[in-house]
Amino acid sequence: MQQWLQYMDLFDEFCISNWYAVDDCVRKILAKMNVTEVNKSRDPAATLELWKKQEQEYGFDSFPEVGINNMIYRGNFDTDEIVQALC
Repeated sequence: MQQWLQYMDLFDEFCISNWYAVDDCVRKILAKMNVTEVNKSRDPAATLELWKKQEQEYGFDSFPEVGINNMIYRGNFDTDEIVQALC
């Protein structure tokens, strides 16, 4: 969990202002954190569920959010809801 929080702090510091180069920015952050391997094999829904459980165990909670056309959508939603909002 601590590594995730460190990543988020660095992301806010280095990447938030330049979404066009976010992939390069993320690679730089991972290098700065000495992360050589990222586990991409886990199911995204399972990963989010694990994070939610860990957040509750550590005493804080967050809600997923996505920005679409300068509007912020918060809460639990699935891919179909996001696609519908985009179209």
